Amino acid sequence: PDDPRRDYDAAFDAFPPGEPSVVLTTLLNVLLMVVGFGLLIFVHELGHFLAAKWAGIRTDGFAVGMGPVMFSYRRGVGLGWGPSEPRVKALTGRGALDLSDADLERLGIGETEYSLRWLPVGGFVKMLGQDDMDPGSRSADPRSYTMCPVGKRMIVVSAGVVMNIILALVLFVVCFLVGVRFEAPVVGEVVAGLPAAEAHVVNGTALGITEPGIRPGDTVISVDGDPIVTFADLQMATAMAKPDTALTVIAERPGVETPLEFTLTPRKDPGSGLLSVGIAPASTTTLLDGRGVRGLDEALAGAGLTAQGVEPGATIVSVDGVPVEHYADLDRQATIAGGRPLTAVWMQPGQDPAEADRFVTATIGVEPVFEMFWQPALETGGPAEGDAALIGLSPLHRVTSTTPGGPADGVLMPGDLVLGVAGVSHPTLSTIRRTISTNKGEVIDLRVLRDGVEEVVSVRVRAKTGTIGIALEPAYDLNRIAAPIRDRLASAADPGSVVPTPVAAIEIPPNARIDAIDGTSTSNWTDMYRALLASTAGAAASGTGATVTLSITRPLPNEPRAEVPVALDAADVR
Repeated sequence: PDDPRRDYDAAFDAFPPGEPSVVLTTLLNVLLMVVGFGLLIFVHELGHFLAAKWAGIRTDGFAVGMGPVMFSYRRGVGLGWGPSEPRVKALTGRGALDLSDADLERLGIGETEYSLRWLPVGGFVKMLGQDDMDPGSRSADPRSYTMCPVGKRMIVVSAGVVMNIILALVLFVVCFLVGVRFEAPVVGEVVAGLPAAEAHVVNGTALGITEPGIRPGDTVISVDGDPIVTFADLQMATAMAKPDTALTVIAERPGVETPLEFTLTPRKDPGSGLLSVGIAPASTTTLLDGRGVRGLDEALAGAGLTAQGVEPGATIVSVDGVPVEHYADLDRQATIAGGRPLTAVWMQPGQDPAEADRFVTATIGVEPVFEMFWQPALETGGPAEGDAALIGLSPLHRVTSTTPGGPADGVLMPGDLVLGVAGVSHPTLSTIRRTISTNKGEVIDLRVLRDGVEEVVSVRVRAKTGTIGIALEPAYDLNRIAAPIRDRLASAADPGSVVPTPVAAIEIPPNARIDAIDGTSTSNWTDMYRALLASTAGAAASGTGATVTLSITRPLPNEPRAEVPVALDAADVR
């Protein structure tokens, strides 16, 4: 799943700047589409051409593409740049269309010009007596299309479609023989608050399962009795379900011998407009092999894995002594670890799974990915807005880049910490989005901290898109907070389920520093998470609540540190 800590949001720009690989990938996809489209047209026109030859119709041209001729070939005059007509005239004194069948045979010149044209769209077969631009044209030549028997003309007309069907059958056989990779219907992520997370386990009591919901690692085998073979099947089954109608989902769970039966009702995804249950496919535990992947070596080195001997393409075999098969298993162990580093055993690429003594043991650092606190949509019917937060506290955000030539280019700088937008002090990410988008075409002021000095800059918001062309990331390296989130949605899909956050009634000013939690010093958000996790460990074990004390330094000068108690449940820290 995407990491919300590296948020280049589509609300600002379609693509983040400084990522040429995105552009190259897009160009490659466009090129593949053009080639594929050209192949379909070539096969289609080839069907017409072969049928016309079979029917005895004179074919004066077979072209791939449209527009001016790039190069052409005609028997007797050879391959050359541009059309072959000038070369025929140079040899015979007449154009090819002026030469009879007898003349062409006597001179050893082919009747058909094969050409590739400059525009890679379309194609055509030019037959004597058949002109798409002039359907009423006729020719009395015995070899013309109009003089051909109706039965043969029908075959010529339908031959293009027949060839496309034959191509489809051939490609199907090739794909069947070679194999096509599909994602298995294994659940990798379950979104909290959505139907899959809340699904009722029909046979849960008989199997001793008390908690509702589909879990990561579950394999879906059927939906309403229809077998599920791939994850795409599962997505289609939920997207095409009847609205407000419960589905019966059968899934297998590791360690449970009997398949589980769930009932859940898909909900409309505000982003896509389709019905969804809130799950994502499982990810592999094998690293990318590095071929064509920019930045992989740097990422492995930055995580400390390269120094420990882990190579691109390596596979995690176990974590803290627990075997892992899917990324969900690794994610689960990270949650159990409570923020401490994990000890993972890696099988290097090319190693024999039986040679366990050659496996590499390496430590994996763990960082929290904070829960999303959803707020109601800005406009009725729009998607809910979310912020990564911890007990209702959300980080400030800094600028990572600006779109070249965009409104913020040269005005905002990478590293600028956003302290205010259009008069809104210390906004969260969703507040930044809302504030900018509601000022389309207007000039707004942004207050930023740049090199330790506060500055105010002015930017005009794009009138059409409501964006200014910036990419932001949370300032998790600081222990400062944005304006606290007082209320949130209990479910991202239910705009009426507004509930207070743990800090709703606590006086915590924006831009305050969280210096300690229950006496444990904190200098960043990872420290804050681990301290809260430790303080609520007893509550998690007993199922009771806990009160933690936040040591807060307010942003005003000469303001003494305040000790603020916050009542929490164990579920509030996750």
